[in-house]
Amino acid sequence: MIFMLFFVTFPLFAQIEIVRDETTKQAYVKVEPLKPDVKEYEPFIWKSETSGDCPFTQSNAYSQIKFLGVKSGFHFADTWYPTWGDDDLSYSPYTDGVCWRLDGSTERSWSMGETATTGHAVIEGDDPLNLVIYSLGTQVASSKPYEGRYPCGSLMHNGVWYYGTYCLGPSGSAKYGDMVYNWP
Repeated sequence: MIFMLFFVTFPLFAQIEIVRDETTKQAYVKVEPLKPDVKEYEPFIWKSETSGDCPFTQSNAYSQIKFLGVKSGFHFADTWYPTWGDDDLSYSPYTDGVCWRLDGSTERSWSMGETATTGHAVIEGDDPLNLVIYSLGTQVASSKPYEGRYPCGSLMHNGVWYYGTYCLGPSGSAKYGDMVYNWP
């Protein structure tokens, strides 16, 4: 029996190349990708301490969170809401910035105005310092009568990816009772 592997490569700027195995559909980084800005801090434990008037009981499962002292910062768009897919990839909307595409170009998403967009991206990997992130496209949807449209919750269920958007900042003012607001 003869096995043949076919690879397709996509250059991504000059620093990295994504290689996707056509059989497994797994993406691999062929050249070292741009690394996120990494800042290191002294690790610390944040204990869960509730005030005496808190209406909720203290968790028996979680009593503290340990921060490991590493901050990873990729320079992509913002407003990410990742969700795991059935294919073990993460999917997320994004806006207000750029995200790479597999063909080497970038996709821009902007939350403001008549041509507001939200982007759709894939996040591959489980090490926050070595992720492969790429855009699948954008969707135009006006933010009017508001100033901005932003992605919000994101959920993959039975192979279907759901996510919503919300709008903020009315272009003008909103009266409620005797008060006039410019923010919903």
